[in-house]
Amino acid sequence: MGSITTAKPKEETHHVHPSGWENDPEEERFKLSLFDPIILVVYCHFALYFRLDDDAEQKETVATVLREGLEKTLSQVRHLCGTIEKDKGGGFSFVKKRDTTVKYVVKWLDTPEYPSIDDIEGASFSCKSLGDLSLWGLKEMPYGEGRPESSPQNSPLNSGFQLNFVRGGAVFSSHVHHWAADLTGWSNFVRQLADNCRAIYAARGTANKINFPPWDPACIDVSRFVKELPAESLVDGPPVAPRHPDHPKEHQALLFHLPKSKAAKLKALATPEDGSFWVSTYDAMCAFIWRHLTRVRTPYYKADPSSPAPYFGQSVDMRPRFHNPDPPRRMIRNMLTGGFSDASPLPIPTVGEVASGAVPLSTPAGYVRRLTDSITQAGVERALEYIATLRDQQSVSFNLMSKPPMAFFVTDHRPADVAGCDFGFGAPITHRFLTGDSISPNMTLVYPPARKAGGGGGDDDEGTVWSITLEKDLVPKLLEDREWSEYFEYRGVD
Repeated sequence: MGSITTAKPKEETHHVHPSGWENDPEEERFKLSLFDPIILVVYCHFALYFRLDDDAEQKETVATVLREGLEKTLSQVRHLCGTIEKDKGGGFSFVKKRDTTVKYVVKWLDTPEYPSIDDIEGASFSCKSLGDLSLWGLKEMPYGEGRPESSPQNSPLNSGFQLNFVRGGAVFSSHVHHWAADLTGWSNFVRQLADNCRAIYAARGTANKINFPPWDPACIDVSRFVKELPAESLVDGPPVAPRHPDHPKEHQALLFHLPKSKAAKLKALATPEDGSFWVSTYDAMCAFIWRHLTRVRTPYYKADPSSPAPYFGQSVDMRPRFHNPDPPRRMIRNMLTGGFSDASPLPIPTVGEVASGAVPLSTPAGYVRRLTDSITQAGVERALEYIATLRDQQSVSFNLMSKPPMAFFVTDHRPADVAGCDFGFGAPITHRFLTGDSISPNMTLVYPPARKAGGGGGDDDEGTVWSITLEKDLVPKLLEDREWSEYFEYRGVD
């Protein structure tokens, strides 16, 4: 009996010009801002999940509307069309040439050997449910810290896109160099793309002119955060930290669901009895996770309970915290920094205070709140002034792998929720950040609830989904933790 080979899926590759490109300048340079080098030097691989009818003509329409939407949006978000290049006077710029294009692939994975949208949703939109990520995105833009593809020394592309049709829907992959946009910047790009696609879709089959929504060029203007000092005044920054040597080789990203009712209980549990300070639900959730991860890790690393906890960090979007003037609502660049325990004067709780059930949960939750509140416009402006003095600003790039074992770092994806954005042909159910086999130790992500079929917000108790990276040896210990399982429902491997 002969072997069965899987037919190569149908695929189309488009090289998308921004609309009106024929009249563009020969070259445009968008200088990196002082925020950009703070960010991880990686390609972000975001996925949007759609429910669509299994109709061949409709799929062709969706592919065309997205292509035309990208043409319009890239003519607005101009720095995403091009590469990162060195400047003659030092530093880097996003460089767009008149004939530059952006790769857009359309692939049909709508046969039984690939997962359907129901299969993917049933697996909580896990990365694992897709299988080989190279099928679902552009191979030349993989996620991963320290990869040559995203190094600014190698003229990396700024963006690329792939639309994958599956049975019952589609998975739309967008690859964006992290220097070009942070999480909120990506979500703002998606909102602009959705608005443009909706206008295109509404005009199809009519004689009407496409009524595109307004666009404010200030949404990519970061000139207030660009500062160039004379070369002779620049100094060397700190050496780039390598991967921490004590990390075990194997980590696993796990998905958990936290129902809204359980999140409310955690907030009550983390609120101090004397009401001496306020904590948010976010603070409580982070404190509980930090506690239980520390608890299972302490014997593994033989950590001293009386020593300070190794590290706590979180990403912080500065858009709502900057004023005079306020940034544009749809700023599509980087304004991301973080609350980092190793850069804060606030005393971090000890390993024992974080891990012990005898210590109120308000102790680690209060630390999360104080650290969050300590990130101010004035403090970040001082940090940006320092970055401006560095000869190699990449020396301050955040490097999660350099942090020690038992570190805890969280990125909150809830403010970047784009589920429900109307593209005309449909709206995303949810989004995910796809990492594949490139798992960064200590990384935790929190996602908003997915939109249910019909446009609702899911069942009444549908809550956040957490992707938590843990040492593979410790996965059984966490899953056996009864208090953990009382709150967090295991949804499988991400």
